Amino acid sequence: MDKKYTDIFFDLDNTLWDFDKSSIKALQQIYKQYKLDRYFDSFEQFYEQYEQLNKQLWDDYRKGKIDKDHLAVVRFLELLVDRTGEVKAHLAEQIANTYLAEMTKEPYLETTSFKVVKELSQRGYRLHIITDGFLEVQLIKLKISKISPFISTLIVSEEIGVLKPDKRLFDYAITKANANRDKSIFVGNDYENDVLGAYNAGLDQVFYNRNNIDISKLPVKPTFTITHLDQLLDIF
Repeated sequence: MDKKYTDIFFDLDNTLWDFDKSSIKALQQIYKQYKLDRYFDSFEQFYEQYEQLNKQLWDDYRKGKIDKDHLAVVRFLELLVDRTGEVKAHLAEQIANTYLAEMTKEPYLETTSFKVVKELSQRGYRLHIITDGFLEVQLIKLKISKISPFISTLIVSEEIGVLKPDKRLFDYAITKANANRDKSIFVGNDYENDVLGAYNAGLDQVFYNRNNIDISKLPVKPTFTITHLDQLLDIF
């Protein structure tokens, strides 16, 4: 019997790669290495303020208001300015570089990611990744996690200058992967960027509902919903 799908597109961060875990580890190292307790009452305070600012700047990046280099450095620069009242550009740049390096020091894959992509590849599916992350960082993640041999195509938003949920990114991915839209499906953890993005591009979707949100209240019901990555092996 013919498979309904031939191509499976994955989000990377917080889908295959445990971004939250790698980010916290990197920020903990930064806090210690650069003695940021001089400026913050606790790591928790630093982390909370970073997350709030980073979310705001990523929103600006997604809307095309800033570029990735601005995002990478300014999220730390503005934190330091807020706490010290001084512009510490050199320190912010050092911290930004350390953060990106620390993020990829260990293979922070989701627990069953390697097993899942290996098995799906062996079952004959072509696997691809669509990500908004920085190209140089995402390439390292794929290499050290050892999943790159199973990935046919890596599509990074900066290649065409638009981010998820923009339909153009998904259209570009289908073309680059030489995939059939009707036989392709997208797997991601972010409802708005991944599920609605894929839906608006005419792709079926698997919502990796990591946070167990109530899907009955969502405006568009995903094609499939999972709470653990290895449940993909029951779908495909």
